[in-house]
Amino acid sequence: ISYEASKTNMSGEEIGVIEAGKSLETAFEIKLDKYVKNYENTGVLVIVTAKDGKGQWDVVNSRYCPINEQREIEYIE
Repeated sequence: ISYEASKTNMSGEEIGVIEAGKSLETAFEIKLDKYVKNYENTGVLVIVTAKDGKGQWDVVNSRYCPINEQREIEYIE
C-alpha cells in the first residue's frame, strides 16, 4: 500500500474519475525496506474500484506487476 493504512482504512490513493477515451499516467513511491527484506521477489498489485449504483465500492479491474517492470492497466467492460 502506498500510504499508511489501517484495519479500518484500506481505501488507497484516489486518482479521480478518468473520462472515456482519456488516460492518466501517475506514479507512487513505496518504501519496501520497512516491510520487505527480499524485495527482488516482490511486486505491486493495483486494484481499481468504482462506486456502483447503490454507492458501494466494486473492484472493476486489477493488475499485478513484478518489481522493476512496467504494466499497463487495460479497461475491461
